[in-house]
Amino acid sequence: MSKKYSTKVRTKQAEEFNREWTEKHGGSKGTDATVMNNSLANGNKEKYNKNAITGFVLSIISVLGIGLAGLIGFILGIVALTQIKHTSEKGKGIAIAAIIIGFIWGFVIGILRQLVQAGF
Repeated sequence: MSKKYSTKVRTKQAEEFNREWTEKHGGSKGTDATVMNNSLANGNKEKYNKNAITGFVLSIISVLGIGLAGLIGFILGIVALTQIKHTSEKGKGIAIAAIIIGFIWGFVIGILRQLVQAGF
């Protein structure tokens, strides 16, 4: 299926949704229906935040013993949460997991490792 045809199909589906909504509720549709209509017509899909995924992966890698990856995962998790707040992307849970795992393995375990090596 070509992209041009696909867009026509989505536009047709959006027009059908608009017509059905108007018949069911009478009058013009509200903001939520307009957003859904535009989303359907443009083929927009919610995507996961890339920084959240990257931060999570780096935080998991830090469990294997690479402490710097945990710090970077922690920072990317914070950046991802900020971005998610201002966009409609998914991935809030992944970003929070990146922050928690990155903090524990990047900071706490790193500090404990240094204390053990120092003889405490």
